Amino acid sequence: MSETPTRSGLRSTLDEVATAIGVVLLVAVAAFAPLWAGLSGMRSDACSASCRYDVIGAGSGIIAAGPAVALVATVVVLLVRARSGRSLWWISGLGLLAAAGAFTLGDAVITSGLGR
Repeated sequence: MSETPTRSGLRSTLDEVATAIGVVLLVAVAAFAPLWAGLSGMRSDACSASCRYDVIGAGSGIIAAGPAVALVATVVVLLVRARSGRSLWWISGLGLLAAAGAFTLGDAVITSGLGR
């Protein structure tokens, strides 16, 4: 006969599934980020002499590297806290928020470099 999982066992399984889904989403975002950085940098194609290409490049760099940094930090924190027995789903959630913040910050930097 199969045993039904206890409440703590079910909670643990849900936590693991949510953490895994969050990490997979973060990997997808980090893989997509360089493409999005290139597409965002193309907004400078119609620039006049007032554009600051160094600022636009910095914004593209933030978009490209930010999600990868968030992914590495998330995995490191997950590995460190995995032995604690505490809930881990929120760590991958914070990683996704950090990646979204990198996209937003990079986009704002690019916009400021357009000189409009």
